[in-house]
Amino acid sequence: MLWAEVPNKPTNAPVSDTSVTTAQMIKINYQAVIQTNGAVILSYELQVATPNFNDWRTLVGANPYSLALTYNFNVNISRGHDYSFRYRAINSVG
Repeated sequence: MLWAEVPNKPTNAPVSDTSVTTAQMIKINYQAVIQTNGAVILSYELQVATPNFNDWRTLVGANPYSLALTYNFNVNISRGHDYSFRYRAINSVG
């Protein structure tokens, strides 16, 4: 009997698509996780760090699930501020 495990961590960080990113919107692209470890990927959860980087806020993919690999971030963008994004793959194990 085979057992499923949580999927591997993504190998690449999310990146900004500079061809469409503006002062009002940051388009984020991220890649599918290949090593699912025995269970199909149900969702990709994308998060952004708060301005002081002490908290992460989910943008998409937690509830409801989403298999999208792009996201247009356009909420409270401030010129001159840094934004950090991270994502994870979710399967039936976690």
